[in-house]
Amino acid sequence: PPPPPPPPPAPPPPPLSEAKCAHKSLLPLDLHDTVGFSLTIVASALASGSGIGGGGLLIPLLILVFGFPERRATPLSNVVILGGAVANLGFNLCKPHPSRRKPLIAFEVALMMEPMTMLGALVGTTLNKIFPSWLTTLMLVLLLSFTARRTWAKGRER
Repeated sequence: PPPPPPPPPAPPPPPLSEAKCAHKSLLPLDLHDTVGFSLTIVASALASGSGIGGGGLLIPLLILVFGFPERRATPLSNVVILGGAVANLGFNLCKPHPSRRKPLIAFEVALMMEPMTMLGALVGTTLNKIFPSWLTTLMLVLLLSFTARRTWAKGRER
């Protein structure tokens, strides 16, 4: 038998001028937004002070407080983390190492790690588009549970 015909192509996305936001408008801010932004600032400060990216704090916050779906919360958390990383870079760029005569930031380590970080982001973005929402949620819950348990154990050691 002949092979089945290919499926019809997907319609093109609307132009940016016609795109609509699926979430509520930013302004006017209500109490819910103010509490959410305050918690985001606290979570980002905790993540920055402890040296973690903050996705484990921000993704649940964006889902539970702001009501974003998982597919939107993950990239939004990356934008918040990027903002924190840029701020940390600005604060620490010219600081010297406390015990050695070199900069505080180990740029050679960053150059070694960044290609794998970028590869992981690309793979994760692709999988986020391919996987069904329930699987993405399950994987997030498992990953965050493992990370929280490990962090708790390290905290108890100290």
